[in-house]
Amino acid sequence: MDPNAVDLLLTGGHIHTVPGGPAEAVAVREGGIAAVGSAAELAALSPSRVIELQGRTVLPGFQDAHLHPFSGGMLAIVCNLHETTSAEECLVEIDRYAGEHPERDWISGDGWSMDFFPGGNPDKERLDAAVPDRPVYLENRDGHTAWVNSRALELAGITAATADPGDGRIERDAAGEPSGALHEGAMETVSALVPKPTQAEFVQALLNAQA
Repeated sequence: MDPNAVDLLLTGGHIHTVPGGPAEAVAVREGGIAAVGSAAELAALSPSRVIELQGRTVLPGFQDAHLHPFSGGMLAIVCNLHETTSAEECLVEIDRYAGEHPERDWISGDGWSMDFFPGGNPDKERLDAAVPDRPVYLENRDGHTAWVNSRALELAGITAATADPGDGRIERDAAGEPSGALHEGAMETVSALVPKPTQAEFVQALLNAQA
């Protein structure tokens, strides 16, 4: 067997190297980069497999997504609504989580979808019914809107008289009262009150993500 043979050759494209300028080809051997250079130079490496890039670009790194490992690992610790498909399913999961975690001063988490609610805005009344005794703070799937209950609004001092921040909006009902949805910068007044993860939870979240 040729000791210089490689498992894979990506050729005929734009290989971005850091540092250095672009190359035409990259060769891979046993999961690692064996060589980077011109298509002609690397063609002599007897690759087992060749991918013709046809002018396409190859970037450094071996990742396939934009990831938030800590946030992902925390989903097993907080109230996780990512698997829900309706407002009703959200409320069932919130009720279950609150019942299983009487020790938590706040019920927090994320994962609901704006299309579960008219106009994309959830209401505090149903959240109050699910968790009447503790504040609730739940971000939606894109992290730009929070669903909060009356207790959370009360603790944050958000009332009908509270002005919208310059970078956000407090959704209101017909009477001008906060209705339970906070957008962008308006989230921060409540999110600042949510207890931060403990050291043990931080470590467990990282272990969850790695697993």
